[in-house]
Amino acid sequence: MPGLFDLSQQARSHPPPPSEKDYYATIGEFIVSYAQAECLVNQLGRKLSGLKEDKARILFAGMRFGDMKSRILAMLRISKRTQKTKKEIEVCLQHLDVIGLERDKMCHRSFAYEAWSVRITNQLTAKSMLEYEQDLFSLGDLLAMQLDCLKITIRISHVINPALRREANKRFLHQIHGPWTYTPARQRTHKKGNRSPKTIAKLLLQQPPYLP
Repeated sequence: MPGLFDLSQQARSHPPPPSEKDYYATIGEFIVSYAQAECLVNQLGRKLSGLKEDKARILFAGMRFGDMKSRILAMLRISKRTQKTKKEIEVCLQHLDVIGLERDKMCHRSFAYEAWSVRITNQLTAKSMLEYEQDLFSLGDLLAMQLDCLKITIRISHVINPALRREANKRFLHQIHGPWTYTPARQRTHKKGNRSPKTIAKLLLQQPPYLP
């Protein structure tokens, strides 16, 4: 897996047009990075609970990110940790939530590579074929989300074990605490409006252009 600084450079550079294979490989690496960040969130929840490890594992085992986030924020409200630490945790959870929404789209919606981007849509599963959502992700978007997942993993690990932060060099800390690399891709919601039954029938029979 590329290093932290390599990913940062790739996310901001403009390399030659990547291949379809590059996109699918990067999607896989991003999902792995997101899963690693989720694992650290679970570990953080166990740490904040104040319970012994065996009991904390029973309590938090298999808990999904949304539930874990709610539990952590609730524990922070009664925690004696500093406001700086609380803010650090909240910022990381908030951004991981944003990235998680994009990750869910990639795992649960149809997508296709086209025009040097990945198109994600719920056109095949939306309540109405006349209204659906669509997102376009560039390779830079995918690398940026992967980079931010790595940043979140490291920052949360520093909260769990402050000694790791104290041992890190200043340049590295500046890099991981800088602005987030990823901002949500533009979402386009298609609202086709009212159509005649004849037009709707044609739409239902028409094969989506991105399917083989």
